[in-house]
Amino acid sequence: MTKFRHKPKLPYCGLTIVLANPSRFDTRELLTGNAGTWFLDTLRQAANGKLIRFHCDIRTSNTRDEGLLEGTRVVFCLGETAQHEWFAPQTELKAQRGSPHVAHDDIIYLSSFTPQDSHDFQAYEQRLNANYRGAHDDDAEADDSEVKGHKGATKRTNYKFWLGMDTYKCVRLLNQGLANTGRCAVSVYPDAERVVSELQSTKNSTLYLDIETLFDRTLTCVGFAFEGRPVYVFPIRRYHGGLAYDVLKTCKMMAALGTAMRDNLCVTHNGHAFDWLVLAHHYRIPFGRRLYDTMIAQNRCWPEAEKSLGHCLSLWTDEAYHKDDGVFDPHNTQQEEALWNYNAKDVHALRLLKAAFDKAGVDDPGLGASIEQGQQMIYPYMVAALRGIRADAAKITEIVTENDRLLTQYLRIAKVLIGPDNYAILKGKSEAGFLSSNKQAAKYFYEIQKYKCPHKTDTGEDAVDVKAMLKLAIALKKKSIENPVIPLRLKFAEVKKETSMLSNLNLWPEKAYL
Repeated sequence: MTKFRHKPKLPYCGLTIVLANPSRFDTRELLTGNAGTWFLDTLRQAANGKLIRFHCDIRTSNTRDEGLLEGTRVVFCLGETAQHEWFAPQTELKAQRGSPHVAHDDIIYLSSFTPQDSHDFQAYEQRLNANYRGAHDDDAEADDSEVKGHKGATKRTNYKFWLGMDTYKCVRLLNQGLANTGRCAVSVYPDAERVVSELQSTKNSTLYLDIETLFDRTLTCVGFAFEGRPVYVFPIRRYHGGLAYDVLKTCKMMAALGTAMRDNLCVTHNGHAFDWLVLAHHYRIPFGRRLYDTMIAQNRCWPEAEKSLGHCLSLWTDEAYHKDDGVFDPHNTQQEEALWNYNAKDVHALRLLKAAFDKAGVDDPGLGASIEQGQQMIYPYMVAALRGIRADAAKITEIVTENDRLLTQYLRIAKVLIGPDNYAILKGKSEAGFLSSNKQAAKYFYEIQKYKCPHKTDTGEDAVDVKAMLKLAIALKKKSIENPVIPLRLKFAEVKKETSMLSNLNLWPEKAYL
């Protein structure tokens, strides 16, 4: 791979920018094209116009043997290869990104996506760039349903957002250094009496809570802290499968935890979908009415950005990356101690995030009101999730009966629209035929009608989902063609889905409502 290095032509600002490789547009110098120009403009804006490329040392990763310039304070690594070769060889870029690392020479290292990757809708660089050096990217979209405790995956469509935020952080670190959050006092495996006293005696404060479980939701440890107090982590299950405390002490601590959640504002991350629900449903530990979920706060601040705890920490704090420290199913004392310390770091992180969201709410009162409104919805929705909602059984039966009649009529209409001969071919094993079968629907639209398929499925087959049907209808409309079978199929699927959901409701006996 070609080596590039552009040393500063103006007084050096202390920032070295390292790229994993030149982009496919960097033929003569680095950071060219639309992506490179956007990145340099973002860098300038982050520094209030006081920083341009000629103040920086800009280079490719394979120039490491040339050393750093004197006065370097921050090294900004763009791309996974640059991160691996310069400071974090064992961690994936999507995990480490945005989390600063301080080297032994007090230089701060930060990593993020390359500008070109952040602008490409697909992984064009690895396919079109002969100089590409990096991991394989299958363009898979991410969600926030990752395994608890790890930074969730990052959508390619959000690469640009995260690179922009990391660039602003990079400039802040260059000018101000790391934010001083102080050391966190931690008490691991404390006496049960101390835990009970701490939980029961504290009222009208803020309780920061995080739990760790096995994949079957078996509780392994509980971490908590009050405002301005040490973090406590008390294990429930030891690595050998036995209880960490005897049964009586364990029950007293869990009961005290319920008391603390009742008497204080309880803060956790994704508690509305995990921590509070697991404690309530699996262990009968009730949550209080004053609840604060930092994931909901993140969603109100940046609705389209990822919301995992790892992402939040990289966005709002200068904490080092720790989401790979925990061993969630420990098999020896070292692994369980690593889990307990990991849990303590998560609890400490909640304090930092809550403070950051509070400050954001003060700076923007409208945002603060939105965050508060989201928190107020936690209790009623969790109660509904645990207890269900009251339903009218007679009305459900009426709707299902009406839907069955509608489905019968839709089948009769379909037979008329496509003709009896085609209907006999397409109905397959079910009388519903192509109205419910994707395979038969694809045969009708793309083989019999000769329509052009809007897109393929992940397995390479012709798509006939809702998105494909709508695209097909729009394409036909442009040609002044209307096929009533398309809206008929969509309506059939809608009514059938409603019927299926209503028919599978788990209705409680009437006395359960009393």
